[in-house]
Amino acid sequence: MLEMHLVSPYRMSPLGCTHVSNDDYKKVCQLYEAARLKLAEARLSDKHISRVDMVPPVGRGRGIRCGERAGRRARCQPAIVEET
Repeated sequence: MLEMHLVSPYRMSPLGCTHVSNDDYKKVCQLYEAARLKLAEARLSDKHISRVDMVPPVGRGRGIRCGERAGRRARCQPAIVEET
């Protein structure tokens, strides 16, 4: 017959490893996920800002669309830049 030995779980883990409760583990996972999402949001925000910076400023003639008529009374509208 096989003999059964009682072994402490602490002796089975490698040195330097600590045991945590399931609740603590879940909290750490939630905090990690929240931090990961914030980082992804910040990266998207930075990408959006850099794209907006590439658009010519309105008022220098490149960011404004004007109607067919030229002169002081021409209808000018700001160009709308859409993200794709």
